[in-house]
Amino acid sequence: MKESLWKKLLSDFEKAEAQREKIVQISRETIQLSKRAIYAAHRLELKESRECISKMKPLVKQMIFLLRTASSDAKSSVKVALQEYVEAVCLCSVLEGRDLPSHVSLGVDAESYLLGLSDLVGELGRVGVHRIIKNDYKSALKMQAIVHDLYGKFMHLNLRNTELRKKVDGVKWELKKMEDVILQLKISGRIE
Repeated sequence: MKESLWKKLLSDFEKAEAQREKIVQISRETIQLSKRAIYAAHRLELKESRECISKMKPLVKQMIFLLRTASSDAKSSVKVALQEYVEAVCLCSVLEGRDLPSHVSLGVDAESYLLGLSDLVGELGRVGVHRIIKNDYKSALKMQAIVHDLYGKFMHLNLRNTELRKKVDGVKWELKKMEDVILQLKISGRIE
């Protein structure tokens, strides 16, 4: 190989590695902020949750921009960060009594959005349990209704044997757990 071609190859490789490292760093920061937003939302500290989400928005835009020319191994980091972002934003929206934002409004691809929604279901199950502990059965029933609605929508997807398929199967089990808890509450006379 000519020396000039070798130098160009090394230069391109080093640029790609630097970009991959930048994407991984932004992904980690996004995931950390997402976890903080979700934790705050569970404590009903929605202002703190929204602050974390506000910090995530420019990071998500930057990741998506960098992803256009990134190596394939950087894409998995972004995928996880985007689904965590979707999960946090959607949880906060639900707890604020708003509709779920669309994947378009969040600026994420359909698969990342669906993965984030499937993760949201687990958080809604936890919210439901926390509300039951506080005798707030109305909110728990609302969480169960949202999970039921999401599961019904997921059933319209033609899923291959992928990560999304496994997560949708998890949605089914989360819904069953919630229904079992609500059934026990009805049997015990705590809700109608």
